[in-house]
Amino acid sequence: MSLVTSSAVVAAIQPDLIIQNAINPTVGSVGGNIEVSYQVKNQGAGSAINKLSFICQQIQP
Repeated sequence: MSLVTSSAVVAAIQPDLIIQNAINPTVGSVGGNIEVSYQVKNQGAGSAINKLSFICQQIQP
């Protein structure tokens, strides 16, 4: 019986998400609302899921 061994390098194809065209206000007011818009682009070779989760935080002075 003979034993054959081999090795290989496996590269995972992953998404590479970037934020582009971000628009945000230059000023805000205490207790007021602000509007922020942006686009997410996948510049990687892997596919990205079609749902994004994000967390909004209230910033206290």
